[in-house]
Amino acid sequence: MKTRLFPGTFKSLLSLSFIAFMISFVGCKKDLDNVKLANDNQKKDAQISSLHYALTSGDVISSDSENPTIAVNNNNKLVAIYKRSSSAGSLYYMTGDITNDNNGYKWNSPVQLDDYGAYPSVAINDNNVVVEVHKSASANYSNDTYYHVGQLNGSNIQWGNSATFSTGENPKIAFNKNNIIVVVYHNRANSALYYKVGIVNPNTKTIAWGAERSNGGRGNNQSISMNNLNMVVDVYEGENNQGLFYRFGILSPATKTIIWDNPQHYQSGSHPDVALSDNNFVSEVHYGSKESGSAIYKLYTMGGSVSNGKIVWSQNPTSYASGVTPCIAANNNNVIQANTTVAWWLATRFSVAHINK
Repeated sequence: MKTRLFPGTFKSLLSLSFIAFMISFVGCKKDLDNVKLANDNQKKDAQISSLHYALTSGDVISSDSENPTIAVNNNNKLVAIYKRSSSAGSLYYMTGDITNDNNGYKWNSPVQLDDYGAYPSVAINDNNVVVEVHKSASANYSNDTYYHVGQLNGSNIQWGNSATFSTGENPKIAFNKNNIIVVVYHNRANSALYYKVGIVNPNTKTIAWGAERSNGGRGNNQSISMNNLNMVVDVYEGENNQGLFYRFGILSPATKTIIWDNPQHYQSGSHPDVALSDNNFVSEVHYGSKESGSAIYKLYTMGGSVSNGKIVWSQNPTSYASGVTPCIAANNNNVIQANTTVAWWLATRFSVAHINK
């Protein structure tokens, strides 16, 4: 059967096609503009000869705690989440501020999160919106991952309801002021690395997630960071003791995808974490060698800046502590770190370092 087009129908179809094309073009143009802006910032940072910071092992900010995760925004607001060591799956959070006094920070009292889990990851953007993800604490749902969205108000966080969004190991998140979130995780069966991009709604405290996508790599203990220009850096531990790799990418909000560059090997070690600031400064921490006769590791940090899709390391690996589960975050002026100290007890240590440019 033939379909007859009535007068004007063909013109209408052409108009609709043109509108759809323009919508797509505008979205792509915005992404290209972001790429150009990111490249311009890379050229500026390539002119900086060195960026350095001096981390220390830090002070104990929470006893009876392990697996800390920390975040800081450009308002110098701090958020930390950790698992209570003596309780199966109890998660606690703390809020705080980077200050100008001798300590360099102030933490508020810990508050129990209304959920149970393991291996949390937290991020806060410049609008003081907070997102946390964690694995299920239940053996029956060991691969399920959950999230909360919250709003920092003073020293408190008003959290939304817990919601599951994926399965996978070791979920880590990055979040920026555009309310864009990225989560990375790996498949337990074959170590394939995956990511998802989502849009956070601070009003409903929900996330509209895109499709699960492979980033083309295989490994473990991955982490990710993203700045407000939608530039992304992820790090991971390669398979079969291949060492540490990073990968740079540009995120497209329109398609909820990331255009990845090729992975780059940068160091031996394991359990890396990374932070990327708006001035393209990169700070990193990882395990070195295990200390003789103990269950703790030498912890190392590195610093550099992004130029043409590559990290130019200006600070060689520097040992700053002994412990486990190091994590790092940064804004444009400060680097913060936390780690778990291991003795006859478990506790979270924390320190702040100013970036010297």
